[in-house]
Amino acid sequence: MIWYVVRRILAILPISLGVSLLVFGMMHLVPGDPAIVIVGPNHTPETLAKVRQDLGLTLPLYVQYARWLSRAIRGDLGNSIHLHRPVLPEVLGRFHSSLLLVVSSFALAIPLGILVGVQAAVFRGSTIERLLMAPTMVGISLPPFYLGMLLIIVFSVKLHWLPAGGMFTVTEEPTIPDILIHLILPAVALAGAPFTVVARMMRASTLEVLRKDFIRTAQAKGLNSRVIIWRHVLKNAVIPVTSFIFLQIGYLLSAAALVEVVFSWPGVGSMMVQSILTRDLPLSQGCVILIALVYVIVNAASDVLQLALDPRIRYG
Repeated sequence: MIWYVVRRILAILPISLGVSLLVFGMMHLVPGDPAIVIVGPNHTPETLAKVRQDLGLTLPLYVQYARWLSRAIRGDLGNSIHLHRPVLPEVLGRFHSSLLLVVSSFALAIPLGILVGVQAAVFRGSTIERLLMAPTMVGISLPPFYLGMLLIIVFSVKLHWLPAGGMFTVTEEPTIPDILIHLILPAVALAGAPFTVVARMMRASTLEVLRKDFIRTAQAKGLNSRVIIWRHVLKNAVIPVTSFIFLQIGYLLSAAALVEVVFSWPGVGSMMVQSILTRDLPLSQGCVILIALVYVIVNAASDVLQLALDPRIRYG
């Protein structure tokens, strides 16, 4: 297992290099010219040419990538065109807000999805199963940004129960209770899709485990049904779903961008969308790179965790 962990850690390097190359290439394929954003609409050809030369945009693309990569390895992602500040501190400064939203959504979606999936399998074919699985139809049908807008209409506009956006009340000093209240709607909107898929996968996995011989043996021995479900069935049913569960962190980080825009949440996702719209190339690259690296690391960690949970798994 130690050797496998070492190999997974080493594999992060070439994967990260490929991700950086892909992100750099895609960002340069986006229509628009960053130099025009800097000089403004009333520019002269000479001014535009000078700015493009200063930014290195006149160099071949592979030379631009080599220069950018050499600086990125040292933690220098360049300066934001609009903010006129280094990209890395700006992105990291927004990351804690996105992390709070992602962790809250993860903590809401995964345990609830596991619980609903197991109970739906236990009461399969009954009205209880249909009631439990009904919310999953909503989660799988509605994109997170659309679900967010519906939640705003119902709980903010109509009922006036919860705030419609922001991370805290701007007219007051930020407090933990205030932040938690503002967190409810975006966390629920973001948790909808992961909850749905985890619940459905856990239901299928639990049904498969319930057919195993060792479960029938436990039932024949007269063990309490709760003990069988929560001690034997759950432990075996969650193993095939483990890798997918941790990959939801990567999904949540990427899907958070739209939710942050809808709820005006000051995270990396909303910064990334704004930087793309304003053609702030260094800032958009920094946001995408951070999200991609977190996804790669979480993917490696999920593989290691799955191996630790099930020693029967062997990797070549």
